[in-house]
Parts: sequence; C-alpha cells; structure tokens
Amino acid sequence: MGVLKRAWLYITRKRGKTLLLMGILLVIGVFILSALTIGRTAESSRRSILEAIGGKFTITIGNGRDNPYNVQEEIGEGRYAITNIGPRLTQENIDEVMSLGDIRRYNAGMPTDAVVPDLELVEGSLPPTEGFGHLIRGYAVSGSESSDYFVSGMLSLAEGRHIVPGDTESVLISNEFAEKNNLKLGDTMYFEISDEAAAFSGIQAGIRTPVKIIGIFSRVKDAVADAGAMSQPINLAENLYFTDMSTHASMYGQTGDFYQATFYAADPGQIRQIAERVRSLDTLDWKQFEVVIDTEEYDNAIKPVESLNSAVGMMLLISIIVSVVILSLVLTLWVRGRVHEAGVFIAAGIGKTAVFRQFMTEALLIAAAAFCLSYLIGNAAAKKAGDTLMNTAWESQDGQASGEGGSAVSAGAAVVGDTEEISSFYKLPQELDMSVQPVDFIQMCVVVTLVILLSVFLASLQILCLSPKKILSLMS
Repeated sequence: MGVLKRAWLYITRKRGKTLLLMGILLVIGVFILSALTIGRTAESSRRSILEAIGGKFTITIGNGRDNPYNVQEEIGEGRYAITNIGPRLTQENIDEVMSLGDIRRYNAGMPTDAVVPDLELVEGSLPPTEGFGHLIRGYAVSGSESSDYFVSGMLSLAEGRHIVPGDTESVLISNEFAEKNNLKLGDTMYFEISDEAAAFSGIQAGIRTPVKIIGIFSRVKDAVADAGAMSQPINLAENLYFTDMSTHASMYGQTGDFYQATFYAADPGQIRQIAERVRSLDTLDWKQFEVVIDTEEYDNAIKPVESLNSAVGMMLLISIIVSVVILSLVLTLWVRGRVHEAGVFIAAGIGKTAVFRQFMTEALLIAAAAFCLSYLIGNAAAKKAGDTLMNTAWESQDGQASGEGGSAVSAGAAVVGDTEEISSFYKLPQELDMSVQPVDFIQMCVVVTLVILLSVFLASLQILCLSPKKILSLMS
C-alpha cells in the first residue's frame, strides 16, 4: 500500500485528530495570510507615496553673510534692508539640472503677495491687520500643476487649466474667493503691490497689473480641515492665489528668472548623490546659490507605512514561531501514540523515511483543506486586522503631528511658506484594499508548508532517532 493511500486512510479514520489539526492549521493559515496581505498592501502604499513625493532638494539664493551678492541698503528713516544683486536661476539652469537624470519634476517660483483693492477677501475668524485688508498671498510659479499644494492633494483644479511656462498675466484663485467677488473663468482682476513692497523694491506704488483668471481651484475637503480659530483672512487657503513668473516680474520690476527651484527625485535614497552632481555644475555661481536637501515630506508620510510594515513583520514572525511550537507539540503527542504503528511498518520492511513521509503527507492533506477554508475567510480577517493596524498607524501619525504643532486643522488654514504645512497631506490612506490576492495565497501556502515540514520533523525525531531494534523493543 502506498504512502498516499495509507495517509488518506489514517486521516479519514481518525476524524477527531484530523479536525483538531485542521482547526489549528486554519487559524495559522488565516493569521499568516492576513499578515502577508496587509504587508503587500502596505508596500504598495509605500511605493505610491514614493512616486507621489520622493525626496527633494532646492537650489536657492543664499541669504547668509557669506553671500557676497547680499548688500545692505538704507530704505529711509534709519531702516535698512538686504538686497541681493547677484544672478538668478534661469530656465537653462533648470533644464541642465533636469538633464542629470533621476529627477521626476521641478517647481520653480517664489512666495509673493498682492493687493486687490477692488475685491473682498474671504473672512477669517480674526479681522485683518489694519492696512492689510486687501492683501492676499500666493505663489509665482513656472507651472502650478507641479506645486506641492496640487501634488499633495491639498488643492484640486476645479475649472479651467493650470499655469504653464510661457503664460503671462494669468492667475488661479479659489472657488470661495471667486464666489465672494462674483468672478468666473476669463474675468480680469487687478493686482497692486503694497506700499511696503514698493518702498523696498524702489518702484512706484499704485500701479495696477491686470491678470486673467485661467483656473479656479478648490480645497479637497477629505484632506483639508476647515480653517480653525485664530485665522486672519491673509492666512486662509481660500484667499490663496497662483500667478505666473512673468506677471510677478512685471509687478516688482524684476526679470522673469527664478529665486529658487525645487527638484523632486524619484528615489529619496538617491537625493544626496543627485545633489552632489548638481553642486559640481560650473554653470551656477555657488557664491550665490546653495543646495538645500529636504526629505522631510517623504519621511513624515512614510512613517505610518513603516509602522504598519513593522507591525506586520512582527505579526508574521510571531505567527510562524507560535505555529511551529503548537504544531510540534500537537504532532509530538500524535506521533508518540503511533510508535506501535511505526514498529509494525518497520517490521514489515518499511523504512523510517517512508514513515516520516506518511506523517508529512497526512499533515499536508489536512493542510490542503485548511488552505481552502483560510482563503474563504482570509478577506474578512485581513480587513479586520488591517483596519486595527491602520488605526494604530493613523493615531501615531496624528499624534506626532499634534505634538509638533502641525495638525491637519492648522495646515488647512495656512497657505504660504512652510512645506511642513503641506507635508501633512501626504498621508497614509485611511482605507486600503486589503483583499486577498492569489500571490498572497501562494505565499501563505509556501510558508505554512515549511512550518508543517519543520514541525513534523521535530515531532518525528523520537522515531527517526531510534534504531529499528529500539522501536521494536518499545512495542513489546
């Protein structure tokens, strides 16, 4: 009689032991399948974050004393200002950096502001500072689509199009600002520079610059909380705007070149090597410019995923160790009661290896049924376990953001300057697809099979290590 037939006859006759072992293998299979499914989903999320954010570095004008192009000028009444008279970044400089490779996109521009004397700002919970009731903040950009605000999902283009290189006298505004002032696509609004900016730049105040509304954006309500307390109109996302570099240069009497440009690497791990290649370019005046490396957005966004991966890895490791221990104990008791059976086989000329193969075959036949059942209930178990681990990861991220003073609410109210405000929107999705895939099932089968092989081997040592004569003597 062959090994397979003997194994089948045994498990069908010993139904109680078979059901016990099947139940144990079912629990083991579900735990391991859940861990593998959650791990794969977390890795997929990590890759998505990597593609969305990456690492970044910024080429910017150095504002320290060691920059020889920073000169101090008197602006009247004993007040002084630092003016930079050095070169700016040109589009040719940016194209050269992009040609170095491993860079996905760039965002060139600078924070700016404008006075809109004919329009009303969306009101905040605090009144504006006296004299700044019509001042709004924004960004002068080479292209608005690559702005962190849109890439992160904080803002979404609702109507019209983005600003692209070559645009002039163009602007993007929020839908709330548009509704407040009865503005629509194609309308013209007028910018002026503030008296302070005019005095600082040495140009005439009150000059009106027409800009055409080419796009209207909205805040993504699922990602951005409503503005909290202590918010002035100038600090609301509803009053934010984006304009092209040509318009900004025209308003402030400057060239259309850039003060800074931020480049986004495909892999944050390569960011320092890329930055070193940039520093080796001799077409940039490094007395004027400096390279600032920043992986904070990626690091902050990836922490929940790493926390989830760590929990999954621990869950998988514990599941395997506990599985080996429990299976070994159960199978040891099982095999201990079969010494007589093993002795009969040996007396009949069947070797110990064949006996071990039968034990292994029995366990695998039972495991096959457990595998099928674990696949059927694995989706529900993976989702339940995944939701629990996700909640833990979310609490960890939200707690850290709160502890650092960068909550989602405050970020929703802030608009300009701090990339930390935007990085909080690169978050682990609150819901991930935890459905079991064929690859998860195959991996689970392989892992559990190895666990069974090890457990059966450990349980069978009491027979494998005994000589045939010793086994026969135990029978008597």
